[in-house]
Order: sequence, then structure tokens, then C-alpha cells
Amino acid sequence: MAEDESEYLKLSVEDRCLHKAWKARVSGYDEAKKLFAQWDEDDDKWKKFNGVIKKMVIDSNAVAQEKGLECVLLYAENCKSANRTVGEVIDGLVTKCIAAPKAKTKEFATQIILMYVEIETQEKVIEGLLGGLTQKNPKIVSGCIYNVTEVLRLFGAKVIKISPLLKAVIPFLDHRDKDVRENGKKLIIESYRWIGALMKSQLTGVKPVQMSELEAEFEKLDGAGNPRPERWLRSAGPPKAEKVQSGETGEEADEDEEEDSQESGLDPYEMLDPVEILSKLPKNFYEQVEEKKWQLRKESLDALLPLTQNPKLQPGDYNDLVKVLKKFIQKDTNVMLVAQAAQCLAGLAKGLRNHFKNPANNMLSVLLEKFKEKKLNVVTALKECTDAFYTILGIEAVQEDCLAALKHKTPSVKAETASFLARCFVQCPPLLMTNKKVLKGYVSALLDTLNESDPNVREGSAEALGSLLKFLGEGKILPLMPDLDNLKLDKIKEKAEKVELSGKKAPGAKPAAPKPKAEPKSGPRVVKPEPAKEEPAAKPRAGPPKKVVKSGGGSGPGGSKKAGKGPPGGGGGGAPSGPNVGTEADISMEEAESRVDEILSAEILSGLTDANWKNRLAAMESAVSRLQGAPDNFPGLVALKILCKKPGLKENNFQVLGLKLSAISTIAKKTSWTQQGWDTIFPDIVDKLADKKNVDNCKTTLYDIAESSSFSFVFNGVLDGAFAQKNPVVKAEAMNWVGEGIKLFGFGGLQPRLALEVIKKGLAETNPAVRTAAISLLGILHWYMGATARRMFEDEKPAVLQQIDNECNKYAGQSLPIPTRGVKARNVGEGADDEPEEAEAPVEDLVPRKNIAAQLSDDLLSMMKDKNWKIRKEGLDKLKEIVNSAKFITNDLAGLPPVLGARTVDTNKILATQALELVGELVLAMGPQTRVQIPQLLPAVLAALADGKNTVRAAAVTTLNIFIKETSLKDLLTNEMISTAVTKGNPNVKMEIWTWLKDTLPEAKSVHKDELVNCLPVLYASIEDRSADVRKPAQEAIFPFMKHLGFEAMRKASDKLSAVSKNTIMPLLDKARAELPPPPVKASSGGGGGAGGSTAKAKPARSQQRDPSEEPRAKSEKPAGRPEPRADAKTSKAGQGKSRLALNKGSTKKGEEMDSSPLYQANKLKNGRFKDESKLKVLKWNFTTPRQEFVDQLKDQITTANFNKSLFTMMFHADFKQHLKALDMLIDHTPTDIDGLISNLDLLLKWMTLRFFETNPSVNIKGLEYLVQVFQLLNEFEEGYLLHELEAVSFLPYLVNKMGDPKDQIRGHCRTILKLICQLY
Repeated sequence: MAEDESEYLKLSVEDRCLHKAWKARVSGYDEAKKLFAQWDEDDDKWKKFNGVIKKMVIDSNAVAQEKGLECVLLYAENCKSANRTVGEVIDGLVTKCIAAPKAKTKEFATQIILMYVEIETQEKVIEGLLGGLTQKNPKIVSGCIYNVTEVLRLFGAKVIKISPLLKAVIPFLDHRDKDVRENGKKLIIESYRWIGALMKSQLTGVKPVQMSELEAEFEKLDGAGNPRPERWLRSAGPPKAEKVQSGETGEEADEDEEEDSQESGLDPYEMLDPVEILSKLPKNFYEQVEEKKWQLRKESLDALLPLTQNPKLQPGDYNDLVKVLKKFIQKDTNVMLVAQAAQCLAGLAKGLRNHFKNPANNMLSVLLEKFKEKKLNVVTALKECTDAFYTILGIEAVQEDCLAALKHKTPSVKAETASFLARCFVQCPPLLMTNKKVLKGYVSALLDTLNESDPNVREGSAEALGSLLKFLGEGKILPLMPDLDNLKLDKIKEKAEKVELSGKKAPGAKPAAPKPKAEPKSGPRVVKPEPAKEEPAAKPRAGPPKKVVKSGGGSGPGGSKKAGKGPPGGGGGGAPSGPNVGTEADISMEEAESRVDEILSAEILSGLTDANWKNRLAAMESAVSRLQGAPDNFPGLVALKILCKKPGLKENNFQVLGLKLSAISTIAKKTSWTQQGWDTIFPDIVDKLADKKNVDNCKTTLYDIAESSSFSFVFNGVLDGAFAQKNPVVKAEAMNWVGEGIKLFGFGGLQPRLALEVIKKGLAETNPAVRTAAISLLGILHWYMGATARRMFEDEKPAVLQQIDNECNKYAGQSLPIPTRGVKARNVGEGADDEPEEAEAPVEDLVPRKNIAAQLSDDLLSMMKDKNWKIRKEGLDKLKEIVNSAKFITNDLAGLPPVLGARTVDTNKILATQALELVGELVLAMGPQTRVQIPQLLPAVLAALADGKNTVRAAAVTTLNIFIKETSLKDLLTNEMISTAVTKGNPNVKMEIWTWLKDTLPEAKSVHKDELVNCLPVLYASIEDRSADVRKPAQEAIFPFMKHLGFEAMRKASDKLSAVSKNTIMPLLDKARAELPPPPVKASSGGGGGAGGSTAKAKPARSQQRDPSEEPRAKSEKPAGRPEPRADAKTSKAGQGKSRLALNKGSTKKGEEMDSSPLYQANKLKNGRFKDESKLKVLKWNFTTPRQEFVDQLKDQITTANFNKSLFTMMFHADFKQHLKALDMLIDHTPTDIDGLISNLDLLLKWMTLRFFETNPSVNIKGLEYLVQVFQLLNEFEEGYLLHELEAVSFLPYLVNKMGDPKDQIRGHCRTILKLICQLY
């Protein structure tokens, strides 16, 4: 046997896999598994196994077959060409594995099938499985149906077409084998889960008994919500984890479900096969509809009606059929036939959808006019038909016909038209939020019918206006009807209360007091406020500063340089309450055209509307030239109106559109942006974020507008506009724009509630780009806001939470960027010493909080006080559910604190621990607002420290630490709560409190010293306690106490001790005194200079409050010899002589010194590298995407070349910002050392090729600027230089690839570099 084994072990792996001995095959399979896990997906070695894979599946030995299936799974997962083997593998699985006796074999077969679907061969997989249904073995049939069900369950109906599955499985509901029947039912039920009731039309072949069983199962699924796939095709992203049930309840959960249903990309209609009905009409249909006898005409409609009820119809030429139905509705005298014709028309509209748009547009006026018919069956059919038409046409397309019908002489037509509009408005058409013209048209027409004498007309009109009021809010509707009397207004409001919206409510559509002026059609309107009256300054809070959102720079928009001297509405240097944007008198297009000569010309105006794009392009070039040459503060609104004249920003030619965006940027730079200017370009400018050729121009224009007005203003408008439409590209680009904008403009003055809501919607999107952008924006918000931003998304799936955490970790430890644009950037550039460093907003003001007092009912509190521990536990569980669902709550806890406090010392230790954890969750949910509840909650937690169980005391200490995290130790050391607890408490209390204070006092910035002094007698007594567990933490707490109180105060407290006790305490005090840091040296008054001295005294508290991450930035200094910075770093005259290495010292970790040696040196190592590469001793620099081995090789070569260590670290850092720093250092150093550049040119070029594979445009642009500098210097080198062949070959192919970059700036740099290289190579 040993000989046989040694013989087959000599064979190659693929030969062993085909060996006749099963042990040899097992050996081959084991070896193949190792190889499959190592090879790259496109390695040529895979080809050897293409013919072996099927034989692994159908191996005759059960043990070997199991090993072979493991190999096949790895092969399908890792091999790029695995999709070519899908047919033979699935056939083998069907015949040999699906019905295998071993459960593990069947499990592997299912995993392989799912993997082949994941690599996008789903059609062949389903074809193979459905082919297995022809097998005679019922176990194979059952296994095939089971696997089809699994594929559908995990990947969803968007990937797997359901109609072929239903056709194939319905006959097996009558199969003799029970497992086949049961699996068939499961497949039908799973299909219903994805499609819903539309599927029932395809179950016509199911027997009544079976159908009743299926109906019972369908009813269970009706309230289950929308299904979501658990695995995804490889092109769509990694497989998703199983959906975690949300903890939300009540209205929030309803809103989320509604959001999901609207924004899900899964439409059951799209999954159905269309039915062709035109050929199925009776041959004499068109003759029979002309018959005089109504019975014969009815026969024709009876034949047509069931055909039109198919949920999806095949598009075709329906014009003749529509003409017949129109004639029935308009002219037929038999009302029964009119109703039947309307039903047929509704069926066509539902089955054809957008393919029926033109007929629907032509037929709507006929249907509305037919509402003069009073028969209920006719009116009902017409209502159904008009509603079906609305879903196709939309609110704008139906306006003309509806307004005409509202002026009809017949009251019933007016009444039913108004009711039809009410049903339309209930669906919340987003166009009405942005198109003021359409909205005005509807409101004015309905106001006219509100005064009709017919009560039905008045009722319908009030209902329609009430629906609008509920949808858009009083702020937008009431200004459009200023003269309405109170009686009618009350009627409209009464109707609004009864309306239930089926669509998404407009942002901010809450009932409010009527305003004299109308809100704008879109975006956040903020009118410049009146100059505020001077108010006495608020007294500073005694406690520590509130937790703040870090803006990363100077004062926010609206902040002022000196208190009391800021612009109106700015406050005394604090963050403004909202975006501060001015207004001006709006002008019509006619007025703008009459004033065109003030800035442009009549020729340009006519050219802009010319049908020929070349003429429009020429006109725009002239317009841009005029605007750039115009003086500042020209009439910008006139220019905007002219530019937005049809086609406006809906321009189809990308060159013309690009110039229009450039012109708008110029207007923003030269004039003060107003609300009317924004209304002119919104929402079209947001739509242009989806334009691939002009997306960068559009973003730049929006940034320029934000600079001219305020970033917070445009921030709100862009997010509102993007998520009011369906295009996922707009949503993704809008969130990317906002994320970059926060870095450019800072966070001051922003209200991130809208962004957090948008991120929530973005994470629910099916489009991966939208989800990625949402996670990226959340990471930036987390960077500025801290953990508060992350906490709002704890109910997301684990996989999504992992992605969110990874994104947040990217910014961990990084300093916030100083704003380079907007008010803050200008303040930084001016270097004003007397302005505040940041405009900061308290976190508690930025997140929406829920008042849960109403949910803390007497019944709930009674449950928590019940004698039965099970009922008390049920009460605590309910409280936990309330807190978790609300996430962020106010500090109104009603009567909860005393009841919950009693539970922290519950006799049932499990309940006591749960109560302490609940107190911690309440504190987290209240955040800084917890301060109000500290006197009610803290004593109960301290009382729990007396418990004998370690777990209870540990839970209490954890809760105390949560208190400190959300408030501060200073807030807890009030009202003698701590001193009372240690005075009256048992040894456990003393031990835990001294341990806790020993750990927390050193980190506290300030505390109430009186509270600590009150604790000293007990502390000294504890040092002499007979329990070692009390003595040790008490002794260790001496130094933290002394750090805050000082030696003298603690010595005085010891005077009251007995001589014996004093002999024990004083040595400890002396020892702690020796460890105290020396007192700070006071600055001399002579050298400071008046202003400087006052400044130093005025700002010590401020400097203590600064975020530690900002200290390196504050210390960084301006390098010598560099041009004026882009306002992205605060400069200091004291640092002008320092090098860039010195500049970066502030950002290094403690104890880590910057290398001050030259960045690189001249050497003779380059020829050796060339020889090694020529002889293939090292890897040839040739790859599609750089693998780690190439990066490691370059690292070794750069280390050997003795590059500066700090530069080396930045060059290969994971953070792109370090790459930018490295490039800045190289740009500075390059002109000073040409010899060193030439000696190391090949290494620098190779490093730049690695940067080409990064997606960050700033690194690419900076790197190309560096390369332009390098090749310019080499061209100007006096001794001349020619690129070596290996230098060129390792660099030029990657530069040529970069020529296809979408950014003009990158392509321009590439062209410049190629021209320079032509002189060197």
C-alpha cells in the first residue's frame, strides 16, 4: 500500500484528480483546494482544471465526491472563467448530488449552485435546475425545486425571473410524491413574497383546494413588509447579511416601511411576462362593436374585458381599440356598456403603463366630461380609469384637462374632477414641491370652485385643497389664498385632518401660523432678519463647556469678528440659527428680457434660444465673456433669468451647458446671491449632478453659490432637491458634494438633521453608489459630530454597520481640516486675532429628540413596582423597548426616576443589573440634557454600589462612567450626593467610589472643590479601614484629590484628626505632594506688550476647551519660501524660517521625531537596479493593477536608496492626505537637488504609477503637477538627460492610461507631461 501511495503522489495534481483509485483522487482534491485558494482569478493555471471540474462533481466514491465538491465551490468562487463550466457542473449536481443520501453532499451542492448564481450565470443555473424536473427520480425533482426556491429567496426576483418558475412548478402540485408537492408550494409562496397579488393571475391552473391552501399562506405574508435579497450578484457588491429587524415602533416604523415601499427598486410588474391580447380578440370584434343591438355590442366588450385584466400587456398598436372604447364612452346610450368600456380602458392603462401614455393623454378630457353621467356604476368605472391614467401621466400633464373640467357647466363634472385631484394630491406628487407655477394654477382654480352654489362641488374642492394643505403644509398653501374667509379655511383644515397621505410628505410640511408672504418653490428660503435688539449677555454656565460639534476652523457664516458688531442676525460671534441669505424683488422673464441690454445683448438672447446648438454655443461664449468683463454687483438676477430661458439648464449639448454653469459661477462671484436667484436655477441645477460630462462643473458652480450666499443654505437645497427625485446618480453625487463641501467650508452653522435623514434614506436605496455615498457622508459627519451621528443608525444591518464603522475609522485620530472656502477661510486668511476660533453648535441642538413622557404611563410604572418579579421584568423590558426605539430623547421622564431608582436595589439581582443598564441607556439617549435628571438618577446608582454581588456593582460603575461621558464629573459632584453616599455607605460603597474617583479625577478639567472637601473626612477614615479592599483605593485616591484641592487644603482637613491618625495620613500627603507638577511660570509683564498680554489672559479657558485633535494644527507654522497658503492652515510669523519638515512636526505622535535629513541623495544604485530588472532578478514593473509584491519591492528599493524616513512613511501611508504631504515635500525639494532627482528618478516614477491607481483626484492632480515640474527641470538641465528604456517602460503605459480620465485638469497635465517626455525619450 505504501508503494501504491508513493506512486500516485508522484503524479501531477490534475492527474491525481482523474486517478482510478479513490484515495489518489482525494489526495488530488486536497492539493487542488490549496492551489485554488492561492491562485489569482485570471491565472493561466486554472485552464488545466476546466475538464476536471465536472468529474469532481460526479465522483462515484462518496468520500471523494464530498472533497471534490469543496474544490468545485472554491473553483467557482475564485476562478474568473468558472462561468464557462456552469452547464456541465449543474448537470452533474442535478444527477449525482441533489438527491444524494448524505446531507453534507446536498448542502455543498446548494452552495455551489448559489455561487454560480453569484458569478452571474443565473439563467443557465435555473435552466439546468428546471431541466432536472424531467427526471423520474422524485428526490431529484424535489431537490431541484428546493434549490430553485433557495436561489429565489437569497437573490430575489430582480435577479431571478419568476414567470418561468411558476409555469414549470404548477404541474408538480399534483405529483404523487409528498416532498415534491410541498417544495412546489414553498416555491409558489416564495414567489408570492416577492411579487404579491399580481402573481395570482398566473395561477389559473391550480386546483381550488390547493388554491385555498395557498391563499391561507399568502395572507400570512401580506403584513410581512417588503422582502430584500440576502445575497447579491458579484457586480452589485458583496453578499449582504440577513436583515436585522428594526427596533422602531409606532409612527417611525410606519414611515420607514412607507419609505421602503416607495424607494425599493423592486417592481412586481417588471417581473411578469407580458401577455399579447390583440391577436386574441374575436375575428369579428370590430364589426360587432358597430352593431345596433346593445346585446351584440356587449358580447364584444365581454370578450375584451378579461383580456385587459392581465396585469402586464404586450405593447403594440392599440390605436384602433382605443378609438372603439372612446366611441363607447362618448356616444353609447347604454350606461352599462359605458362602464364596461371604462373598465377595459383602465385595464389597458394598468397593463401597458408608459406605453399607454399618448392614448391616456388624449382620453382624459373625454373621461372627465363623462362624469356628467350620474349612474353609480359609470362614475365608479370612470374614477378607476382616471386614477389609472394619473399614474401614467403625472400631475403636470393632467393640469390642462382638469382646469378645463373645473370650468365645465355641469356641477357633477366639477365635483368629480375636484375629487380626482384630491386623490392625486394624496399621492404627494413631488413636482408640486418645486414647480410653483403648476401649484398656483391648481389652487386658483379650486378656489373658484370653492365658491360654487352646488354643495358637492364645494366639498370636492375643499377636499382637494385640504389634501394639498396636508401634503405641502400651511407655509406654502396659505400664502396662495390670502383672501379666503375663515369659514372656508376651517372647512379646508377640517378636510386636511381627515386626509391620509399615501406618498412622501413634503419636508417641513407641518401646520403653522399663516405668513403674509409665500414660501419659495424650493430650497430653504431665509429672508434677512431685522436688526436684532440688544439683549443682555447670558451669564456663563458654572459647569464645563457643552459637548460641541467641531467646525474645524473660524467662525461660521454669520459669525462676527467682535461681539455686538456682526452683521444682522449673526449674534455675538456664535453660530447663526439658519442660513443667512438675502432677498430681492423677483422679476418675470418678460422684464428680464426688456433689461437684457443692462448686462448682455439682444443678439445673445436670441442666440440662447436658437434651435442650432452651434449658435447657442457662440451666444454662450459671448455671454461668458461679457459677464467676466462686467463690473461687480451687476444685476445678477436679470442675467440668471436670461440664462435659464428655455431650454435653460435642461440644455442637451454638454458644451453649451458647461458654459452656462461657468456663467452662473461668474454671477455668484461678482454679485450677492439671493433667494430669487436660487429659485431661478432650482431644481435644474441639482438635476445636472447626473450629467457625467458636466458633474464637476455643476459641483464647482454650487460651491461658488455657497461662497456667495452660505454653505448651509445650498447644503439644504441640494439635499432636498436630490432626494425629491428618483435618479440615483443625483442622490449619490449630491451626498458626495455635501461631504466635500463640509471639508471645504467647515461645519459651523450647519444643521445636520437633514443630512442624517438623507443618509437614512440613502442606506435603504438599492443602488450601491447611493449607499456608498451615504456611508461616506456619514463618516464625515461622524468626524465632526462624534458618536452622536453613528448612534442614529444602530438599527441597520450588521454588514452595513461594519461598513459604517470602517468609514468612521478612516478619520480616527485625524485633525479636522481648516476651511478653505467661505467666511471661515477668509477669516483665517486675514489672521484676525480678535475673532473667535470656531463657531460651534451644541450636539444636543443638532439631533431630533423625542419626548417619551406620554409613553411612561401609570400602567407601565405600576408594572415596574409589582410584587411579582416577572411582571417587574416585563415592565423593564417595555421601558427598554421605548428608549431603544426613540434613540434620542428629551429629559422629560415624568414619574420614572423614583420607580426606576427602586429597581436598582431590587432583591432580584438580574432585575437590579437590568435597571442599572437602563439608567445608562437613558443617559445615553438624553445626552447632555441628563444634567437636569442627575439629582433623581445618580443616588439610585450610588445605592447599588452597596450590593454584595460583583456584577451589580460593575453595572453601577459602568453607568457612572456613562454619566461622565455624556455630562462631566463636575455635574456629578453636586448636592453632596457623593459625600453622602460614602459617609452612609458600607465598605463596598467606599471601595467602589474611591476606585472610581481615583480613575476619573485625574482626567477631570474642573470640579466643585467643596464637594471634594466634604469627602476628605471619610477618605482619611477609609485609609485606616480594617478592610484592605477599602484602604488600597483610598490611599491611591490621595494624589487625584490633591491635584484638584492642593496640599494645603488637604493638610487643613487633617488637623481635626487624632495624633495617631495624623501620623498615618501625613506621610501619604507628603508623598502625593512630591508628585504634584510644578506650578506654571507667570509671563513677565514687560515683554508681552499691551494687546498681546490682554489676549493671553482673555483666552486661557478657550484654549483648554479646544479639542485635542486640533492642537497640532494650531501649532503648525508657515514654511519659508512658499507662496501664500490657500487658507487651509493658520499661519504664524514666528514660523517663517522653518522647513516643511518642521511644519509637519505638530501632526506627529508624541515621542516621534521627524527625520531632518535630505529627502533623497545622489547615489550610484540606479544602474544596479536596471541590471537586476533586465536579468529578471526582481519583478518587472508591469501589471494591470498593482499587487502587494510590487509595492513591497518598491519599498525595499527606496529603503536601500536611503530616502528620508519621514518621507518614506508618508509615501506608503494608508491615508491619502499623507500622500499629499509627501508630494508637497517633493515639490519643495526637487529644484534644490537635480543630481539626487536623476539618481532616484526611476523610483519616484514607479511610486507615481501607484498613485495613478488611486481614486482620489486631489492626489492625482498634485502628483501630475509634481511630474510636470520634474520633467521641466530635466529638460532645462544643462548637462542634458535622456530617460532610460526601463524608466520609460515602467512609467509611460500608466500615464497613457490616465489620458482617459474624465477630469479635464488631469488630462491637461498628462498632455503636458507627454510633450515634455518627447524631448527626453
